[in-house]
Amino acid sequence: MCTLVLIHRVLDAAPLVVLANRDEMLGRPSVGPRLVRREPAVFCGLDLKEGGTWCGLNEHGLFVGLTNLTLHAPDPTKRSRGLLCLDMLGCRSLDQVHGAVSATGAGAYNPFNMVASDGTRAMRVRYDDRPAIEWLEPGVHATTNWPVGSEGDAKRVWSETRVKQAVSDAPDLGSLLDSLQDIARTHERDGDPRASICCHVPGYGTRSSSIVARTADGGPIYRYSDGPPCEARFEDFSAVVAEAFGHQP
Repeated sequence: MCTLVLIHRVLDAAPLVVLANRDEMLGRPSVGPRLVRREPAVFCGLDLKEGGTWCGLNEHGLFVGLTNLTLHAPDPTKRSRGLLCLDMLGCRSLDQVHGAVSATGAGAYNPFNMVASDGTRAMRVRYDDRPAIEWLEPGVHATTNWPVGSEGDAKRVWSETRVKQAVSDAPDLGSLLDSLQDIARTHERDGDPRASICCHVPGYGTRSSSIVARTADGGPIYRYSDGPPCEARFEDFSAVVAEAFGHQP
């Protein structure tokens, strides 16, 4: 996944809201979100090549999402970063995620960014040979596959700015979620991956979009477009997730 925007403890109605667009090679096989584990219950999409995921939610209200970090050509012998994301979704608390990530060995993975939140606290990890962990303050935080200050950082800045404006303008949570869908399908510079949240170039582009939230009463929200959000409609999996997690509204 290549653009992840976390709205952390800004809204009383939903302390955790995420917009996540997954950019990937067009030929890489994957399936959309489903219940992939039961103890704890984990709802996420799956990369069929390596078996990992790019983002998801578990029954403890823990969200984990991961983007690649474009620093150098990846080493194909290293363990899949998506498998690490799936491992972290198997954690029962954010403290457990923090401990596991902190113990990640040097050079175990190709570079990545990871965002994890339980709706009370949120952390962002930048991994380049070893993990660097940042605890996030309440606010809107965008993360992409491009390093801060690089030629592709315009995507992070644009995404964060647009989501902040959407939060300010939205009269309620439902309106905000609809606005996030609109942002997810927006093109900048004709879909250039260095600038556009929904990107398209030969052989590569935005494959799907997820809007994930945890409401104040712990209820899950999960909207997903199985394809570029500029073409595919969002489907609402919230009731399916609530049933899988045993949540009673």
